[in-house]
Amino acid sequence: MKIFQKFGYGLIFILAFAVSAIAQTEKEQSAVPNKVAFVNSEMFEDKEKGIKELVDAYAKLSDEFKPQNDELIVMFNKYKELVKQIEELNKAANDLGCGCYLCKEKIEELQDLESQNKSFYASARNLYLKRESQVIKPIKNKIQKAMKQFAKEKGYKAIFDSWVELLVYPKDFGKPDVTDEFIKYYNSLAAKQQ
Repeated sequence: MKIFQKFGYGLIFILAFAVSAIAQTEKEQSAVPNKVAFVNSEMFEDKEKGIKELVDAYAKLSDEFKPQNDELIVMFNKYKELVKQIEELNKAANDLGCGCYLCKEKIEELQDLESQNKSFYASARNLYLKRESQVIKPIKNKIQKAMKQFAKEKGYKAIFDSWVELLVYPKDFGKPDVTDEFIKYYNSLAAKQQ
């Protein structure tokens, strides 16, 4: 017992030190640096280099809303023409030194057209946003799932969207922008599913 008392505390100290050293070694070995990357999600919609499925969906949506877009262009051109007519009538009235009764009628017509434009635009925009949610949101959800799978396969702990203003910029990390690599990855997955 005296031997244990004499060497026991030293032995306990040595064992505690050894356990601490082993734990620290394991911690150092498991402290693999977190691998991060960046993507620029705006590039997903690029017509030439983007995600084909997303680009095609936006093209179809654009075709679907072509009549509304054309109508807005017609309304805008009418508006510009009325403004031009009012300016010409104002100039003529000023040259003659008299008030312009025709201007008043044209201004009322312009105000009515402006009100119609706003109403039509708001209605078309709301309809577009609803359709965009129905058509594009499922694709963006698939992209998000693919991004998670991509990160897992490539060993990334996090992938940040670099178009969002960050305190840390991709250039600070060397070259971890994987936008093109991810787009190719996603397009190849989509091609395999067809």
